[in-house]
Amino acid sequence: MNRISMALLGLFSLVSCTSAGDVTHPYVRQLTWFSFVNGDDLRASCAAESPERYRLIYNARYTKQVRVFEISALPGGGATVAERMTGQANILEIVPGLEQDWAWHGQTAQTELTPDAFSSLKADFAADGVYAPAPVGLRLYSDAYHWVAVSCSSGAVSFHAWQFPSEGFK
Repeated sequence: MNRISMALLGLFSLVSCTSAGDVTHPYVRQLTWFSFVNGDDLRASCAAESPERYRLIYNARYTKQVRVFEISALPGGGATVAERMTGQANILEIVPGLEQDWAWHGQTAQTELTPDAFSSLKADFAADGVYAPAPVGLRLYSDAYHWVAVSCSSGAVSFHAWQFPSEGFK
C-alpha cells in the first residue's frame, strides 16, 4: 500500500507542476514556469484543426523583467496578442490579496492584428527561425537575455530559442 501511495504522490506532484497556460499568479508562475516556457499546454492541445497559437517569451534577466506574448489566431484571419510583463519584485513586499502589485502579477495589454498584419508576422517568424528546432546544446540561464518561441501551427508544435549574444537574437 505504501508503494501505491508514494507512486500516486509522485504522480500528483508532477501533474501539479504542469502549466495550464495561465501564469498570472506569482505562486503558480513559480511552480509551473518551466512547463509554461516549454509550452506543455500548447503541446497538449495542438491538433490539425486547432487555431494557430504562438507564445514568445523575452527574458531580460528573470528577476528584472520578463515579457510574455500570447498570439492566438481568430476565425477571420487576424489574431489577438496578449502581453504580460513582470518586473523586479521583493518577496518581503508581498501583501496577500493585493492584486495590483505589477511586479508580482504583471502588467497586461491586449491588441488585435488584422489578417494582413498576422500574415506578415508569420512570415517574419519563418524568416527568424521560429519554426526551426532550437539549437542543440543551447542552455538558457535566467540571469541572461533570451527569447523562447513555442507555436502550434497546422497541428505541428515548434520550439525555438535565441540567446544574447547570438546571430538570431533580435
